Amino acid sequence: MRHILIHSRPPKQFGLLLYILLSGSLFAIAQTDSLKLYRSAFYSCDELIKHGKIDKALNCLQELHVSFPQKVKTCVRLAEIFYLKKDRKNVLLYANQAIELNANEAYAPLTYLANKMLSNKDDELGLLILNRLSVSDLDTTKQNKADKNRMQYTMKSYADKTPIAGIALQNMGDSINSKENEYLPSISLDGSKMVFTRNVGGNEDFFISSKDSNQHWHKAQNMGYPPNTGLPDGAAKLSADGNYLFYTRCDMRSPDGIRGGGCDIVFSYRENGGWSSPQMFGYTINTTAYEGQPCLNSDNTAMYFVSNREGGYGGMDIWVSRVVNKLWTKPENLGPVINTEKDETSPFIHPDNETLYFASNGHIGLGSSDLFVARKNKDNTWKKPVNLGAPINTDKFDGSIVVNAKGTVGYCTSDRNDTRGGLDIYSFNLYEAIQPVPTLCLRGFVKDKYYTNNLFKVKLDFLKRLLV
Repeated sequence: MRHILIHSRPPKQFGLLLYILLSGSLFAIAQTDSLKLYRSAFYSCDELIKHGKIDKALNCLQELHVSFPQKVKTCVRLAEIFYLKKDRKNVLLYANQAIELNANEAYAPLTYLANKMLSNKDDELGLLILNRLSVSDLDTTKQNKADKNRMQYTMKSYADKTPIAGIALQNMGDSINSKENEYLPSISLDGSKMVFTRNVGGNEDFFISSKDSNQHWHKAQNMGYPPNTGLPDGAAKLSADGNYLFYTRCDMRSPDGIRGGGCDIVFSYRENGGWSSPQMFGYTINTTAYEGQPCLNSDNTAMYFVSNREGGYGGMDIWVSRVVNKLWTKPENLGPVINTEKDETSPFIHPDNETLYFASNGHIGLGSSDLFVARKNKDNTWKKPVNLGAPINTDKFDGSIVVNAKGTVGYCTSDRNDTRGGLDIYSFNLYEAIQPVPTLCLRGFVKDKYYTNNLFKVKLDFLKRLLV
């Protein structure tokens, strides 16, 4: 029997298809290998930066840019290093290259770099980058943000920094301040006690001070446990009646906002001459996001606080929860008049229940964070916030403000040139345009006709309305 061997050839179309598939696979493998090589090299350059070897890192990145000229990350990192070296020309050169390669990818890191420049008073350089981003090929959302950033910082660079006559800030001295950071002050309604946060060795604790008969502040003392713990405890605010302390605990986060670690709002009440253990709010107030810096209004019916929870306008926003039928309501965002895409923090609602003071790096200001005041309209909406101006605000960090009941004296946190170390607490007098409605607090005893026996204690709080 004869065996017949049949030699079949694949059609030409099949060979072409096979060639295309093999070529595509090899190209994909080459791309993957190239990406891995780039990432490894970029990581090596970054490690040099972390170890302070800036010149070596610069050479590393420049060589990487020659090998991979289409990478935005390399251009951005080169712009950052040249900014460290104060080489303005090359900062702009590589920033522009990054934007030309891919403006959307370059937007976030270059905006961060521009903001850093602006906080370092390099306004002209920062604005050049923001201007370049605002006219680049960005998607709609980033374009709107770029335009807003450019306008905000353009206006900030022309902001009036002339100090208001007759206003001076006084460092509160060694009784309150130390070489550590002191911030987020709170005062009692009668102005005789101050509670504030001090960062001691990286741990936040509450300290308290009171005035003597000569209106001088005693040396502040640690409040002890409770409310302090071995974990961070911060942003305490006394209620107007002095019976409650609302504050932030950062060891309690969980999926339902009740159990586990994190930052949530709690309160303690007066108990046997001290303070009770922390009382937990339920998930109506607390979530798995940050909740903190609470401030209760004078009649204990509304609590203002800070959160980056969903539903905000970006960054940290100010929210309010109210008491209805003895229950706390779902918090409401104070809206876009108060909140911005950046951070609004340390709200203080004055005892007049109409005037809100807060800190922001989103509204137009003089520095990295400024203090503002906003007032309620008759329909309980908010008027546009007003910058407190210089010298209360500076080109540095200014935050966490409280104002006494009469509306004449304020206390704030700042890192000015005369601090004991880092952030200190300062006092200042308020000029008329930023004063709240004065609130008077009367306390005393009703005595018998011989002025020997106290019959009962009297506490009276009321508002003194200004005549228009």
